[in-house]
Amino acid sequence: MKRRIATSLLVLAAGAGNASELPFAATRNVPDYTASMIVRNMSGEPKEMLRSVVHHKGWTRVESVNGNHTAISYGNYFDNTVLRTTRTGNEDFAWISIEKTDRSLDLSVKQAKETGETDNQAGEACKWWQLIRTKEEMAPLWFSCLSADGIEVSQKVLFRVGKPMSDTQLVRLDRTAVAESEISPPKRLFDPWFWLKPLRDYPAPEALVDFEARMVGGQDIEALSLAIRRASRKGRNSETYDLERTRKPGNLDHILQRHA
Repeated sequence: MKRRIATSLLVLAAGAGNASELPFAATRNVPDYTASMIVRNMSGEPKEMLRSVVHHKGWTRVESVNGNHTAISYGNYFDNTVLRTTRTGNEDFAWISIEKTDRSLDLSVKQAKETGETDNQAGEACKWWQLIRTKEEMAPLWFSCLSADGIEVSQKVLFRVGKPMSDTQLVRLDRTAVAESEISPPKRLFDPWFWLKPLRDYPAPEALVDFEARMVGGQDIEALSLAIRRASRKGRNSETYDLERTRKPGNLDHILQRHA
């Protein structure tokens, strides 16, 4: 099996500007920082996940961790540019998408205004801003809480009726110098040969176990059966692949077998 590559691979496409996974900023003059956060979903899955943010001169790397699945975004809020990718467990990157977006499109932040409310996140005082992303009457309400020096330390999204949809709360914030390499995508993501190699090493055919599978369908189904037979001929493994295309009316009760 080869590496899965999204159809949006290395394509600059019009989409949602100021992507929601990137922190909101009211000014470009935001200091370097690293932040750890917890995201809680009140209306969907997962209920809770970890989020880390690394920022340097307007560029940000955001990682959201749910179990062994990690979603990673690299981008610049004001330039409306974002690169997205994911990793699962110890596997390498499986897909990539890049968007260069138009701020005039829906879901981009068309207007931001202070609400007059203040908060405190892990010892960081902040002021709430409401983000206007769309004019649709039933669209969710987006809010961002910014520290005195412009760092987003919390987010919340409400249903139009005011019921919480999700919130992001700060766990730790460090204002520290960040190297450019920490907010830059790995170079191998832009290497065509990286995407042409297998995602991982798979076991040799002789290591696979025998199996029998039964498929049942309720309508006319065209099935392709594959029987694999192995034999040892003078110490050498050999395989025979028999392909049979069948079409059976009504219920399909077809057996796919692998024979030793």
